[in-house]
Amino acid sequence: MGKNIQDKKSVFVFQVNDSQTAYQLIMSFLNTYKFVYSEKGGTPHYEYYDHITAKRIFEFYFNGPQITIYAYLRSPKNPMPIDKGVAGAAVKKEYMNNLRPLFEGLTRLTMSGNYMANSAESAAYGQQVMQNMNAEIKNNSDINAGNMAVMAFVLSIIGAFLCFFGFVYGVAILFIEVWAAIVGLESNKWPLSVAALLLCVASIIVCVSAYL
Repeated sequence: MGKNIQDKKSVFVFQVNDSQTAYQLIMSFLNTYKFVYSEKGGTPHYEYYDHITAKRIFEFYFNGPQITIYAYLRSPKNPMPIDKGVAGAAVKKEYMNNLRPLFEGLTRLTMSGNYMANSAESAAYGQQVMQNMNAEIKNNSDINAGNMAVMAFVLSIIGAFLCFFGFVYGVAILFIEVWAAIVGLESNKWPLSVAALLLCVASIIVCVSAYL
């Protein structure tokens, strides 16, 4: 049974020359994306849940210079791999995109031993890898937040249009709109998020007034 569960998790293995920096890279990634530690299901892991899409699960294990990472959706007892299958394709793609800077950083640590002359040079290289990863993660986060702002604005226009014609758009759509707008406030497209929230409030007022 355990083997079957493990087979449902996407696994990524790296051989690194600097385990300490590798650990720092992983923890920086987890903190940036707000993963929290959990032992639910009897398996120590980190998870992120935005209450909209499936949970993102992350496990990692060190065995000397080897790092094994398990990344998947849902839960340790009912995992869904992120590198295969069409179900949940959008969430899987986003999770893989989020992981890419981390994996690139770990790959650079794998190659670093080929030319590091001393510990000081190795530490400097590790610091550079860390800075590059964090910069790319921030860039990806800004892009994702900007996309959320655009989505919220589009949904708010559709919702406002329907309300003015007497249709009440679903609570689920309203919830997604507000969530996307809040996420989008952290991007350089924040004015779209503000406009989306204002249109949302106006839509609710119109809908409530129509039924009073």
